[in-house]
Amino acid sequence: MSKILIVDDETDISELISLHLTREGHECKSIANGLQVMPSVLEFEPELIVLDLMLPGQDGIQVFKRLRADSRTRAVPVIMLT
Repeated sequence: MSKILIVDDETDISELISLHLTREGHECKSIANGLQVMPSVLEFEPELIVLDLMLPGQDGIQVFKRLRADSRTRAVPVIMLT
């Protein structure tokens, strides 16, 4: 079972992604604000991040750059939603 962090401010989308991934046996956590990503990643320790581009607080590109700049999160795979 993989731990997957879903970052999307549209509840319908994040719930749908979470529903399907959970059905396949993955543990999911959803957040809706770009500023919540780093604290959530460090706490939840996901093996994959599904990241929307358009987010409140900090957009997906900025979040991705922060993830890659930090040695603790650099290797976590990211799927970008556009």
